[in-house]
Amino acid sequence: MTNPNDDHYGWTQKTIEKLRQGRVSEVNMEDLIEELEGMAASDRVSLETVFQCC
Repeated sequence: MTNPNDDHYGWTQKTIEKLRQGRVSEVNMEDLIEELEGMAASDRVSLETVFQCC
């Protein structure tokens, strides 16, 4: 199993492959949730920054 902290790109590619193939039970849901939460927080900060400058 690829660790997202060791090889983030490799982990995302393997996770995407598993999801596309319907192999959901093989996906580390805790890592996936953590990644999605991080992406959402980053997007929110980016949007706040954009709207503050205008």
